Amino acid sequence: MGILTVLIALELAVVATAWIAPKSEERTKQWSWARVDTPPAGAARHIEIEAPGANRIWLNGQPLSPNDLGRYDVPWAIRKRNIVVRQPAGSIRAVIGPRVYIAAGRAESGKLRVTVRNTLENTANVFAGLRRGETTLGETAATVPPGVTQDIVIQLNAPLPDEALFYLDKEAEAMEGAYRHEVSGAALGLP
Repeated sequence: MGILTVLIALELAVVATAWIAPKSEERTKQWSWARVDTPPAGAARHIEIEAPGANRIWLNGQPLSPNDLGRYDVPWAIRKRNIVVRQPAGSIRAVIGPRVYIAAGRAESGKLRVTVRNTLENTANVFAGLRRGETTLGETAATVPPGVTQDIVIQLNAPLPDEALFYLDKEAEAMEGAYRHEVSGAALGLP
C-alpha cells in the first residue's frame, strides 16, 4: 500500500497517512524489537502495525491480534514512546491514518470492488466513488458496521482509465467528524 492522503472536510485541514519510522530497531535470529514514537491521536487517526510474516506481536508487553487484513490495530490508550516486539525476526512498520479508510481495490467487469475498513466503535455511513480529474466514473453509498472490513461495489459508467482517484466520504457522527479519504488507483495496485 502506498502513502495515502486524507482530507478533513469540516476543517479543510490536510492530514497525511504516513509510515512512522522506528526510532531504533534491533534483531536477533528469533526476535525483532523497535521503539516507535507516535504523534498525539487526533481526529481521524488510526494506528496499525505492519509486520509481514510475524507469528506474534507485542506492544508495550501486551499481545496484539491481527485484524482481518493481517495488520495489528494499536489501541488508543498508548504512550508516546512504544516498544513493539515481533517473532520471528523481521520488519516492523507503523502507519497512521484515518479511522475509516480504503484498504484495497480491484477491477472487475464494468465495476470496481473497494475494500473499506471501519475501526470506529460505531457504524460509519460512507459514500465511495472513483473519478478522473473532475469526471466521476462511478459512486455508491454504503454503511460499514463497527470493527468491520467490507467490500463495496462501484458500478462504472465509463471504462477504467490509466489514472484514477478513489474517494471515500465519511459522514459526521457522534464519535468523529466528516472527512474525505482519497487514494490513487496506483496505490491500490490498479492502473
